[in-house]
Amino acid sequence: MKRVAIFTGKAPSLKVVAEDLSLVASEYNFSPLVFTDIYPDVVYKGKVQAAIFFYPMDPVFAIDKATYYYEFNKTLQGAIAWYTTVEGELYREHVNQPIWNYVEFIANSQYTREKLQKRGLDVIMTIPHGIHRSTIEQAKRLVPSLRKRIESEFKDTVTFLVVSSSHRRKNLDGLAKAIDILIGKQVFNYSILGIVEGEPPHQAMFKVAEFGSKPRYEVMAAMGSVDYVLMPTMAEGFGLPLIEANAMGTPVLHGLFPPLSEFTDTEANITWQTQEIEYLPPNPRRGGGILFELHKFPPEAIADAIIEAIDIKKNYPSKYEDMRAKALENAEKYDSSKLYSRIFEEIISV
Repeated sequence: MKRVAIFTGKAPSLKVVAEDLSLVASEYNFSPLVFTDIYPDVVYKGKVQAAIFFYPMDPVFAIDKATYYYEFNKTLQGAIAWYTTVEGELYREHVNQPIWNYVEFIANSQYTREKLQKRGLDVIMTIPHGIHRSTIEQAKRLVPSLRKRIESEFKDTVTFLVVSSSHRRKNLDGLAKAIDILIGKQVFNYSILGIVEGEPPHQAMFKVAEFGSKPRYEVMAAMGSVDYVLMPTMAEGFGLPLIEANAMGTPVLHGLFPPLSEFTDTEANITWQTQEIEYLPPNPRRGGGILFELHKFPPEAIADAIIEAIDIKKNYPSKYEDMRAKALENAEKYDSSKLYSRIFEEIISV
């Protein structure tokens, strides 16, 4: 059987995509080998016949990967793909390294494509992220018992789930301010659960797990066991929680900005408009080659969306069920087997 190396980072969002790529690889007679570290001898010793790189396009942190890509491309005679994402503007001076002229990118969104092409990088196709049907089925088997537990513990409230890291772009501080607004308005008939990094941003949030500590199917099962998923984020390279929640039939609350605006259904989900863009420079201690593009909005937007969601769930059950049906319909477009088939049929087929 042919072997494909899938190289990616250690971040949860990267590993779940690598997992899906490996599942689809098996459907194309590949034996997938997933690596979160990269060494040249993996290929040079003849262990694999193809390779997929899945790294965010930060030209500072990814330039060493570009060198490996260049060498692997020669060894594998072109059976190689670089699937990528980006969450803002690339620093022009960091992209001007000659090595980037040898990389052909697959963008995960039109937003990513535009950001890369703006800096003269070669984008050969756009393929959105997907979810493998086996993961959805595995998650759905857990939902009945988990929903029963949640409904028992958070009785008579509308439940929301937040799945997020603590990075500023994820806007957990804004969520905390929104909760304070709800308290000020005497709105208490809701519960916000969190699979979050570190301490919850507000004492009214119930942390149920550490971000990145649970397998994907368990996180998706949690999404399918609440009434809504809440995304207070101001920046995304794709926004997989939106599709993951919709695949479980759960509506999502989120800002309407790219790339989320590419993949949402505004009849299935509750959205709000953003007002301005702020560019966040890299952490001076870590560096980086990306200006994160923050799509700003006031915490009142989150609070108003939560109030609307509560009203729909409590008073308009038929509308809520219609949203759930549309969410499932939206997610059907993101079957990873169908989406990632282009990588295996058009690029790395050997």
